[in-house]
Amino acid sequence: MKLTRRAVQHLFLRAGFGALPAELDRWEGKEVEDLVDHLFNESELIEDLNLIPDPLKGRAEVSNFRVLAMILRSGPEMQNLNFHWLYRMAESRACLREKATLFWHGHFATSAPFSYLMQGQNNFLRRHALGSFRDLLHGIAQDPAMIIYLNNQENHKDHPNENFAREVMELFTLGIGNYTEHDIREAARAFTGWKVNRKGKFEIIDTDHDTGTKVVLGKTGPLDGTEVLDLLLAHPALPDFLSGKLLRFYFHPNPSAERIREIAVVLQEYNFHVGKTLRHLFTRDWFYDASVIGSMIAAPVPLLVRMIRYFGIEFERGETLLRLQQNLGQTLFFPPNVAGWKGHRDWIDSASLLLRLSLADRFLRERALTARGRPEFEETSQKKLQEEAIARITARFEIPEKAYGAQTPDTWIDALSRDLLTTDLSSITRKALPTPATLKDACIAVCSLPEFQLV
Repeated sequence: MKLTRRAVQHLFLRAGFGALPAELDRWEGKEVEDLVDHLFNESELIEDLNLIPDPLKGRAEVSNFRVLAMILRSGPEMQNLNFHWLYRMAESRACLREKATLFWHGHFATSAPFSYLMQGQNNFLRRHALGSFRDLLHGIAQDPAMIIYLNNQENHKDHPNENFAREVMELFTLGIGNYTEHDIREAARAFTGWKVNRKGKFEIIDTDHDTGTKVVLGKTGPLDGTEVLDLLLAHPALPDFLSGKLLRFYFHPNPSAERIREIAVVLQEYNFHVGKTLRHLFTRDWFYDASVIGSMIAAPVPLLVRMIRYFGIEFERGETLLRLQQNLGQTLFFPPNVAGWKGHRDWIDSASLLLRLSLADRFLRERALTARGRPEFEETSQKKLQEEAIARITARFEIPEKAYGAQTPDTWIDALSRDLLTTDLSSITRKALPTPATLKDACIAVCSLPEFQLV
């Protein structure tokens, strides 16, 4: 299949964070397989985030005070980590890998008060983002940040904590209705003793692990956590569950049962290899159907990444970017709960829509942003919102200037609409857009349209 210009943008928006004009020029008219190969080749690059050094390196013992100090300083470090990951998405050529890392960040949603551990989890997800789901599941079950977040640190032989066992079935592998409360209770016993030690490393405390007979998903024996995870990987509900999650993120907010089953079969054929499954998805003709292109509301983080990348946006302070994410409803490293972000229509409410539609104007006119901060946690949603002044930003604007600067003003709106939007403008909307005085005015006009929010 030869790619139209819109199909190129569609693939870049779903697999990455949108195409630049030069990328549209390069791939328009080329075979879809060639572009997919290119995206995978570029994403062979794996670059860890290494902002935060191991605060425990070289220490034989760690006191309670040291642990407390780590927690207290995690706030500013998390803000820095947030800023650098978002800019990594904007600047890395491995856009496919970074987008997949974002997917798993939502699937295995975690927010632990240890910035170094959250950095480690992010790097783990990046390394395995396009690899085996089997490796991802086994790795995340032993991830220190996840163990702390889902309270497996409090899962003891004489008093099991069911939190991790419940979420690994409900949210990570099977979905509601495919296990029983008895399965959860027994699985929790299998994960007893799986801890994080005082150096932030995973270890199994043998004396705290329940070695007794358990019955999980019909299997009886002295099961441990690893064996329970293997039972989940072999469960018939997993392929459709994981297929649905992938399709709702990459393909369509409401995928048909037929599409879910097709990708479920592909997952099984490839032994749950994520990269091979995505390659199959991206090369299907139906992935480029008119009913699919522009069918999703852009998530806040990819929307910000796209605009940062396209317009060369630079923030005076990282706090600015963090506050924007909070106001838009998606903050890296701070999911609303273990279920992650709901997505699609839940991205939009009256406040966030107005902010979305004003971003281009604020970015390109380099205005200091003033926004009403949302509460950090859902539980505090009734507290009075405080208005905050946010630092100034700058826009280099080199990419639009190079691509469209030589064109005449009367062509700018049509050229930008063709390249940036995934849907055609109605004749009424087009007529309502006057000839812009400057190229920045044209970009603001197009990016302030509701159609720009669709990917």
